[in-house]
Amino acid sequence: MESFPKQESLLTLIAEAVSHATQLGEPYKGDLVPAFLQAQEALSFSTAEDRQLGLILSAARMPINGAEKKTIRLIIGDEPITSQQMRHLVRLRLICAELIGLLTSALEIVRRSVARPGLQAQG
Repeated sequence: MESFPKQESLLTLIAEAVSHATQLGEPYKGDLVPAFLQAQEALSFSTAEDRQLGLILSAARMPINGAEKKTIRLIIGDEPITSQQMRHLVRLRLICAELIGLLTSALEIVRRSVARPGLQAQG
């Protein structure tokens, strides 16, 4: 199977998330950037079979879920956050939600295609 249709959108959103997380500065940058880079690495494949694609999408979704939780904790937490940092955090939260939605949607499509007997790869 060739790369899935949403791969470029996901990688573009992850790059934007890394940019926003980097602008937060330390220690926030150190908490968030690795999660986005891990998801980016999982999604940076050229081809994969449907069964592998499901694992890849799940592997990418897990660090994004973690980054979303950390972002929410920073937004509602008691730590001093500047208005500029808050702007980046809110954008990160929106990016995480969009990434999770895209990954979940792509994962459902893969699951449906694997479930259909005629669409499985010939061994």
